[in-house]
Order: sequence, then structure tokens, then C-alpha cells
Amino acid sequence: MNKIREARKQLGVSQQKLSDLLGIPKRTIENWEAGSRKPPQWTERLILEKMKKMKEEKIMKVTFLPSYDKKKKIVWTDAFPTVDDILSLQILGGVDGDYVDGTFTIEKYGEEVEVSCPTVPFPKDWTVDEYGKENYDYWTDEYQLQFAERVIEQLQDAAEGMS
Repeated sequence: MNKIREARKQLGVSQQKLSDLLGIPKRTIENWEAGSRKPPQWTERLILEKMKKMKEEKIMKVTFLPSYDKKKKIVWTDAFPTVDDILSLQILGGVDGDYVDGTFTIEKYGEEVEVSCPTVPFPKDWTVDEYGKENYDYWTDEYQLQFAERVIEQLQDAAEGMS
């Protein structure tokens, strides 16, 4: 495997994305990686140094903007929020507390995508008491953990689709 292809794969970007980031035609990158053409040594060295620097830099940012406070912005740089982060956000909204009350955005390599978060699944044992009042005791620690894990999974899936 040649050095440019190896560095690109470690960076986790497509040939097109690398082309966009470096301002080099995609066809040129394809030729270099296929071995049908070879860049001058100084060019290859500069490209490899640039990709190494990009990998070391904080190249991803996850932002949460809660609906309940538009001035409050929570940012994770070069990392996804943890389960504890998600649980501490107090992000459930709606009458039933069954959706994320805010917006997650991922920025990666200059691209930005808004991520739809999952709704909270109602458990099979969710009930209405004899007075017609809904039982909200379903929001147990276990359900909160499952929900937070689903949010993180969707953020990771969205980030993977961006490269």
C-alpha cells in the first residue's frame, strides 16, 4: 500500500474528501494511490505532513443546542459525549418526555450535519392507572442508559457517514 493511501485511510476520509481538503484533483489522488503516477517526493512529503497534522488536530466537534435555552451551547471537541454527558443534559421534552429537546450538530473536516435523535421507547409495561393518569415510572435508570446509548450510537453513525 502506498503512503498517501495509507495516511488517507488512517485519517478516515474518502479520496473526494481529501481532494476537497487539500485542493488536489481527485483524479490525481486516484492515480497516485493506484501507482499509475507518482508525486514528486517533496509533494508527497508535504501531503503526508498535512494529513498527519489534520489527524492530530481537533477535527471533529459535536454541539448540542437545547431548545429550552438557545444561548446555552454544549460542545465536545474531538470526542463524542459520554452516557453521563447525555444524562446530565436534561434534554427530554414533550408532554411525555419522549423526545430530545434540542439539536445535535456534528462538524467534521469543515462539513456540518444535524443529527436526529431517537425518541424514547415506551416499555411494554407502561400503564395508565385507574384514574386515567399515565404511569411515568417507566423512565428508570435502565431506560435512561439505553436512551443515552442510542443517542451516542446515532451520533457515531452520522459522523462515520461524513467521511
